[in-house]
Amino acid sequence: MTRFLPTLSFLGVAFASHFLLGAKIDDAIPMTGDSFRPVFVRMDDQLFRKAGDHETFCKAKSDVPRSTNRKETFALLRKKADDSWEKIKGLVVELEKAGSIRGSSRFWIVNGFSCVAKPEAIRRFAEHNAVSFVYLDRLARPTKPSRMTAMKALLKLREEKPAENPQKNARIPWNVKAIKATEVWRQEGAFGPGVTVAVIDSGILPTPSLATALWKNPNETLNGEDDDDNGLVDDVFGYDFNSGTGYVLELGVTMSHGISYAGIIAGRISAKSGWQTGIAPQAELMLIKGSSDLRALEYLVLHGADLVSMSFIIVARTRSTGRPLPKCLRASFRRRRLGSRWCGQLWTEIPPSNAQRQANRPAKGHSLRDCDGGSGQGSIARRVQQSRFLLLG
Repeated sequence: MTRFLPTLSFLGVAFASHFLLGAKIDDAIPMTGDSFRPVFVRMDDQLFRKAGDHETFCKAKSDVPRSTNRKETFALLRKKADDSWEKIKGLVVELEKAGSIRGSSRFWIVNGFSCVAKPEAIRRFAEHNAVSFVYLDRLARPTKPSRMTAMKALLKLREEKPAENPQKNARIPWNVKAIKATEVWRQEGAFGPGVTVAVIDSGILPTPSLATALWKNPNETLNGEDDDDNGLVDDVFGYDFNSGTGYVLELGVTMSHGISYAGIIAGRISAKSGWQTGIAPQAELMLIKGSSDLRALEYLVLHGADLVSMSFIIVARTRSTGRPLPKCLRASFRRRRLGSRWCGQLWTEIPPSNAQRQANRPAKGHSLRDCDGGSGQGSIARRVQQSRFLLLG
């Protein structure tokens, strides 16, 4: 009987290794055949690795100025990414030379890297002790040509800014009054001056009330070149990480989610109608497309965004594959990073007639929620003024 024990022990170790290896690879990645798969390799050394880490981190940093926290946290995230890369760089180079992977791109806001890899290379990554998980990368998009003429027209509109006077002669819509923004304006003068809000959404229409609210990259011009050497061409008002261009407009539509939220956050007075839709009508909007692209998050923090607006509607399964959404995407909505506080709505189904209900009359409750997840009664404009990170969703 004892002669079988070594064999049984070997089989047990082999089974355990196979089980643990499979646990580190996204079920959505096809692991048969020899073709390339787009993947994101998440390293094990993260700032927040388990439940409670964020709360502990924030408590320890609660008495430190936000500007200091930002600088120290960025440095820490970059160091973690650099240290992890040193551990796995040899394997990456080896697999690149063997033709098993290509197109690797590093990230630091979430410690990891993306590439396209063959199944055997994916297994090699999963075996590495510095790797936490290998995800299917759903972020790649085809590149679209830049629309320089439309962007120059938008820049011209922005330069025609009227003198800022958010309340004089303005017509204020019901939703702005419902969260008591007008009271905050009157009592605290909190209109959001000097605050930059990054809006990761679908873009805007080139209307004066939105164009005059745009943030502008001070080191970039519309000339088809990367003037500030950040690797992005013409990122004057932000960037579209889906198409790889600085084109952040929506044309051919009269309304979209991005247009609505940009107007809610910082819409100026319309010269035609007199309506002022913005909760913080002196804040500026940094426009970003690419809702789950890590480069979008890196961009907004490096370019000085004080707040970020992100909205997600998750309908249980992906449209293209019918598979359940990956664990990493679901978890990302619940994780908190960089000491910011995120909130929002994670839906498993779209409520019937939701759009019609919101368009026709005030819904029960409020669609604007402050960063503590409350109803937003009178707190949105105040928090904008305080330059706290915020999620409107």
